[in-house]
Amino acid sequence: MSSPRRFEKKHGNREEFWTIRREGFLLFTANGRIGEESNNFERAENFFLKINDSRDFIDPEIREDQAKRDAETKMDQMIQSKLKKGFLEVDKPSKPSDQLDFRSVRLVSLEGGHSLSIIREEYQKVIDWLLGLKLLNRYLNLPNLKKWEHRALRRLGLEELDPEDQDMLSAFTATILKISQGDRSKSISADEVPAKKMLEPYRIVNTDECTLMYNKINQDFIKHPSHRRTERNRFFDFLTLAKDNGGFEIHLAKMVFTTKKKTRLTEEDGVFTIPYMIFDKDLWESFIAMLVEINLLETAPEEQSDYLYNDPIDADEDYSPFHALLQDYAAKAIKLQSAREDVLLSEKLNAQWRQIHLITDEDRQIEEFPLPVPEDPEYPLFVTFMREWSKKTLKIRSAGSSSGAIPEYKLKDCNRWILNKNECTALLSGIAEAGVACSDELIKILELGVSRDGLITIHPDLEYDLYDYLNDTEDSEEDSDMDSE
Repeated sequence: MSSPRRFEKKHGNREEFWTIRREGFLLFTANGRIGEESNNFERAENFFLKINDSRDFIDPEIREDQAKRDAETKMDQMIQSKLKKGFLEVDKPSKPSDQLDFRSVRLVSLEGGHSLSIIREEYQKVIDWLLGLKLLNRYLNLPNLKKWEHRALRRLGLEELDPEDQDMLSAFTATILKISQGDRSKSISADEVPAKKMLEPYRIVNTDECTLMYNKINQDFIKHPSHRRTERNRFFDFLTLAKDNGGFEIHLAKMVFTTKKKTRLTEEDGVFTIPYMIFDKDLWESFIAMLVEINLLETAPEEQSDYLYNDPIDADEDYSPFHALLQDYAAKAIKLQSAREDVLLSEKLNAQWRQIHLITDEDRQIEEFPLPVPEDPEYPLFVTFMREWSKKTLKIRSAGSSSGAIPEYKLKDCNRWILNKNECTALLSGIAEAGVACSDELIKILELGVSRDGLITIHPDLEYDLYDYLNDTEDSEEDSDMDSE
């Protein structure tokens, strides 16, 4: 059996391979996604059977020779066709590219004060759609922003940055964002936008790129009206505003409010019902400041405030409901996992990131080690756990303060606390009575909280900031001129 010749093509979101080999008058081909070769089978084409029965080919040997020549000719034609389509011949299979990292984001126009909240699941649909339109290219690299770190420190007269010093970090962030704006908004291609630009924080999709996307999407909607979807329409409406207002910047979510009762994203006569709201860092800080201003935030006593930023297991039992929450679950854990009596699951709600911990009982010695949250939502053990955990902890996650204000722990320490219906109502009343200026988006999500039995709070990542991003950036990214300061 001869070894197949392999060809690959990487463009947009597609990573394809195609192989071909000839065995006498048999031609074998296979194709599929790079990295999924085991799921694809070779297809055989028999050129001996394709030759018509005639006097010229009564002799089987003559017929077989002709079939081999036909197979070889067809093989050459197919290879040339693939090369014209952009496939390149390779000696060995390539590794599939890393998956794009989707997060909940808030897109903010550079001018005009326009913004768009998109939760992770819907943003992934939008990005996949733009990749399909060949507006985004996942293989285009962006300028490395880490190179601006030293210049920012030099401007501030610092030798190094202390990430624990919030004032220093704020000054550093403002400086580096100012001097790196050219790199953050730089166009890489005239007819495509790097997919990473739509996903990485602090990147700017400039006016030219917005116009490029607007024109292509508009043409697609005119030609294929059935391609319209609610999340696509929301993005297109925002793009219409952003292209005339300096482009837009990518802000990662600091907090997400989503309705307790499931509510669909809908559109009626151009008006959207959005069952969530994304807060970036600045918006979230202004929201907390507003709660303080209208006396609707019940802060932790000073001696207990440290627990908000540390392991909640060490929190004061009298103030935080963490202990009761964990004890309530631990008492029922074996019942929830009756099929696996040797395993207990408990949720340890960490101030930095959501984690599930697996606890095993071996000779009555409790050992604990982290179990990452499965990415696959169909993972049965995780689905069972979260469903039952949500039911068992609903009361304590919804409980309000006797003062009528929102307890600080609901907004600062962990995921999945619930701003109950009464708290949403109190917020709406407090905003109206105080005459505080706030966005229509906030009013609408609070009104949905009243009608949909409350809002669930979700922290995508409490501690992610510019300093973390720069230190996560790989040095292998494409550099651009440093003389544009």
